[in-house]
Amino acid sequence: KSIATDEYQVIFFTSYDSDNTIFNKQLRGLQKSLSSDPKNSYKLYVEHMDFSSENIDTTYSNIKDYLKSKSYLYKNIDAIIVGDNLTLEFLLSLDDTKNISKFFLGIDNQELIDLAIESGFDGGVEEIASIESTVDAINEVTKENNKNLIFLLPNSNLYNNELDTFYSIEKKYPKFNFSHMYIPTS
Repeated sequence: KSIATDEYQVIFFTSYDSDNTIFNKQLRGLQKSLSSDPKNSYKLYVEHMDFSSENIDTTYSNIKDYLKSKSYLYKNIDAIIVGDNLTLEFLLSLDDTKNISKFFLGIDNQELIDLAIESGFDGGVEEIASIESTVDAINEVTKENNKNLIFLLPNSNLYNNELDTFYSIEKKYPKFNFSHMYIPTS
């Protein structure tokens, strides 16, 4: 979208915190892209969303309330960009974004990508790495059998899809003992 107005306003939703390498790469890329045309200016709002709660409905409700409290800032938003699977799922749950351009970054869940496109997203960038390609790389360098392969993840039902994906490939790699372990989030 070419903008010839005074200022293009964008919200970037991420579940990464500000010292995360992925977040910083995404932010630099967005800033570079948004400033690529010198006649356009922009204001980029960054919202770090905390999805550490085990109850997704409570999490979504809290974030929606928080965004309502900042609605005065966001009343003229031109675009929303999400930077990960969790924030894409959240944005898909919102009803009042129909007239706003929407984009995604770093999404590795094909079902979410398909849903985003069906829901009218204007575009996005898939994340290439996947759980299966990671396990495949580990398989290539591990020559011994009966090695433990432990999937570490936060203790939250928000990562059930990733855990299901991990166990769905277990039969393909019989030399590994698949298990998972929850790690503290705070």
